[in-house]
Amino acid sequence: VLSGDWSVKYPMSPICAVRGSAVVIPCEYDYPSGYSVQDVMWCHNSECLGQPPYVYHTDKTEIKKNCTLKIKDITGTDAGVYRFRLTTDRQVGSWTGQPGVTLKVDELKLVMTSSGGNGTLREGDSVNLTCDTGNCSHSQLEFTWFKDNQHLPETQSTLQFDPVSYHHSGKYWCALKGYRETESDVILLNSLIINSTTQTFHYSSTSCVRHFFCFIFQVVKSAANERNHVHQKPTNHQIYENTVYGV
Repeated sequence: VLSGDWSVKYPMSPICAVRGSAVVIPCEYDYPSGYSVQDVMWCHNSECLGQPPYVYHTDKTEIKKNCTLKIKDITGTDAGVYRFRLTTDRQVGSWTGQPGVTLKVDELKLVMTSSGGNGTLREGDSVNLTCDTGNCSHSQLEFTWFKDNQHLPETQSTLQFDPVSYHHSGKYWCALKGYRETESDVILLNSLIINSTTQTFHYSSTSCVRHFFCFIFQVVKSAANERNHVHQKPTNHQIYENTVYGV
């Protein structure tokens, strides 16, 4: 965004972040010679005309041309448009970078695909569990995988079981590496071993032919109830408390 010697430069395309993680909004600014910067500020979902609220504001301290903004512990309320503004020692010496930069917030979702279909998995099927970041690109991301509260060594976005067996039974979920608060919901792979050979056993609306290992999966909406640990995010979260300027 340019106007003569006044400029604020940040990404023109929207930035995407996963809930519970952190995001960096790159920013640089410049102004004409002969001016002295008095203060700089970031605004959220406002025109940023010099009136609060601000997500960041400084008064003559650490005035630099690097205005990069870092927001920690991302929540859904952090989504929206961010604008940077600087003011100088002259009455007409203020500038707001328009149109601003848009932040989108998404959540991790654990998705299961299998060669069996219909929610029924038999021993020998091919099964993938994918930690899906929705609209956020995960090409440069690493993940942490959990099974029954134990860390798994894999860091890629997909777990592959080919072939699947009853040894894979358990509760699975994922998170961005280094950000436990981004944890997905749980998928439960539950094995049933039936010994009889003549009947069909019905469980959770899924038929399992006896003498087969049959896996039932379900997405557990409340991850906290399915795990033996609970993570609580701070209440009354205010964005400026988790904002770092010039990172």
